[in-house]
Amino acid sequence: MTMITNSRGSLSDGALSTDNAAGVNLFTAYPSSGVSGSTLSLTTGTDTLTGTANNDTFVAGEVAGAATLTVGDTLSGGAGTDVLNWVQAAAVTALPTGVTISGIETMNVTSGAAITLNTSSGVTGLTALNTNTSGAAQTVTAGAGQNLTATTAAQAANNVAVDGGANVTVASTGVTSGTTTVGANSAASGTVSVSVANSSTTTTGAIAVTGGTAVTVAQTAGNAVNTTLTQADVTVTGNSSTTAVTVTQTAAATAGATVAGRVNGAVTITDSAAASATTAGKIATVTLGSFGAATIDSSALTTVNLSGTGTSLGIGRGALTATPTANTLTLNVNGLTTTGAITDSEAAADDGFTTINIAGSTASSTIASLVAADATTLNISGDARVTITSHTAAALTGITVTNSVGATLGAELATGLVFTGGAGADSILLGATTKAIVMGAGDDTVTVSSATLGAGGSVNGGDGTDVLVANVNGSSFSADPAFGGFETLRVAGAAAQGSHNANGFTALQLGATAGATTFTNVAVNVGLTVLAAPTGTTTVTLANATGTSDVFNLTLSSSAALAAGTVALAGVETVNIAATDTNTTAHVDTLTLQATSAKSIVVTGNAGLNLTNTGNTAVTSFDASAVTGTGSAVTFVSANTTVGEVVTIRGGAGADSLTGSATANDTIIGGAGADTLVYTGGTDTFTGGTGADIFDINAIGTSTAFVTITDAAVGDKLDLVGISTNGAIADGAFGAAVTLGAAATLAQYLDAAAAGDGSGTSVAKWFQFGGDTYVVVDSSAGATFVSGADAVIKLTGLVTLTTSAFATEVLTLA
Repeated sequence: MTMITNSRGSLSDGALSTDNAAGVNLFTAYPSSGVSGSTLSLTTGTDTLTGTANNDTFVAGEVAGAATLTVGDTLSGGAGTDVLNWVQAAAVTALPTGVTISGIETMNVTSGAAITLNTSSGVTGLTALNTNTSGAAQTVTAGAGQNLTATTAAQAANNVAVDGGANVTVASTGVTSGTTTVGANSAASGTVSVSVANSSTTTTGAIAVTGGTAVTVAQTAGNAVNTTLTQADVTVTGNSSTTAVTVTQTAAATAGATVAGRVNGAVTITDSAAASATTAGKIATVTLGSFGAATIDSSALTTVNLSGTGTSLGIGRGALTATPTANTLTLNVNGLTTTGAITDSEAAADDGFTTINIAGSTASSTIASLVAADATTLNISGDARVTITSHTAAALTGITVTNSVGATLGAELATGLVFTGGAGADSILLGATTKAIVMGAGDDTVTVSSATLGAGGSVNGGDGTDVLVANVNGSSFSADPAFGGFETLRVAGAAAQGSHNANGFTALQLGATAGATTFTNVAVNVGLTVLAAPTGTTTVTLANATGTSDVFNLTLSSSAALAAGTVALAGVETVNIAATDTNTTAHVDTLTLQATSAKSIVVTGNAGLNLTNTGNTAVTSFDASAVTGTGSAVTFVSANTTVGEVVTIRGGAGADSLTGSATANDTIIGGAGADTLVYTGGTDTFTGGTGADIFDINAIGTSTAFVTITDAAVGDKLDLVGISTNGAIADGAFGAAVTLGAAATLAQYLDAAAAGDGSGTSVAKWFQFGGDTYVVVDSSAGATFVSGADAVIKLTGLVTLTTSAFATEVLTLA
């Protein structure tokens, strides 16, 4: 190793060729045997250092605060791959005057302050320039053939500007409003890579890149949850060498308690020949990963790769007046969601892309709008769903889908446009088309706004279970040979209403409608699924409802509470209702059922159901025992009016509210959950099931027709508000039971419990008889139990109520 320790010169394995009082070290290092070479340290004087044939390291820094790379220094690396490490606390303002550096391949410059450096002159043989600062600015120009890497930590509001070089890399962290500029004065001859990270809520300073063969700009946002960071606007201007540009940002998000808010910056990409009428562009490929308002202007553009969150993208083809270099645009999309349009923004006629190929991969993508005035052909391929919510493409004559998962087109296709579906589940909208539309394989969906097609028009669902959506006022598709291959009829849309002939369909669906809807000629075993809130009553008329055991299956399917409206069924004895929650957030649907012939209603599923049962007087069985989920509450009120009829009502896993009728003898079983079982009269039997249940006694009954509670337990409640007719039962502990002799009858116990005067304020007492427990509410003045005035509730088994207490006429069992 070679060491220089003072201005007069001393050495360990070299020789001083000149010694002078001026303090100039003229030093030649002898070759060493190791390939790692020597370490040559500069002094505060004027140094002339020559490396060995091996890989030498030159060290420049500070001695007692004074720089060691000084005016007139000459550094020669010699053979080998040599490195100059220049490290100092003070700012680097330039190469000192007269410094000559040759044969050193790598220069690492680190400063505790700003760096201003130009290695395009005074330096030969340099292939890699690496600069590093923290909390300071950088202004660096590299020479031709020099790969430049500029690294800045805690950049904050400081600006970084680099020029020249071959391959250029700029990496900054802790950026706030500081700008990043590459190639403004002289462009890189090779690739350009810029990475910027901001963890604050300050809008990130702009990023601008000019030139480079391939340009990559990556922004990352690391701000805290419930704060919002706006990422930098990015401008990339190509030169004659620029063929590809990639700009990525952290995906946009709305700030929340657990979400960091991010706003994507605008992106502007311009080819160097964009303004030329005669020179073809160079930028052929652009990749954007999350972007704000973005524009691309290049006559050479053929491929755009898009992912993440996007606002809008305008694609221009420059000012080239000659034939554009390509008339086909490939859009590769992966997990893309835009809020605005992707637009082929060429204003001149016949200058836009005539063919657009959209390929979806990995994750589903949604394009809010596609605008392509000159496109005649749209092809959609790939292995991930592509959804185009709306499109404006008046010149389109054909759309072909080969996507294996399927494509969704949210705007109605022109009547003269040919659509060819693929193997996936495609979804389109049609009017009175005049073309033969074939959906292909997959479970496809076709929405029609016309009940009849145009001359020559037809639509076939192809293989799979296909849905024909009638957004019309009435339809009879089965009678029209232009329609074929559809298994499901759905009525939905802004114009959907009226009577629809369901002949030939194996399933029915209902979405949001404009008015009352009727399905006629419904075959046996054809059910109805309600997907969204309809307007008006939905009537289902079976093709044959003359039997005595007809069954109809009704499904309510949604991710949130669904107001399913009124469904009317005639001649159906059993109605099966499946309330299906399509996500993990519990909800309760509402439905009014008009099924006057129904004797049995069965509810299943994982969502709750508030069922309005008015008028269904024949129902003797309501069974929701198969309903799952703690949030799946079921509400049912019996409408049976037959005196003495036996009616069974069962709840499910949720906190159900189940009410019997005043005339029937009801058996109500709550099931799991904290249920409310309501007594309205008759000889009823209630079983609460697990959970702290409420037995709401809303009818007085008689001494022989009353409610029996089979499983009263600690935590259950008897709500007696509805039968304490003469003022509130006093709050407090129930107290001791009424007791009589062993030979006493039930009637004698009832008289004893009602012996007081309850005409002013109702009085509650209890007793045990025959192995069971009874609660009596005395609301009469006489000394005996008066049927119709006094009430009795039976609790199966010996239940001690002494310490159970009243509060606002509700008795909580303890």
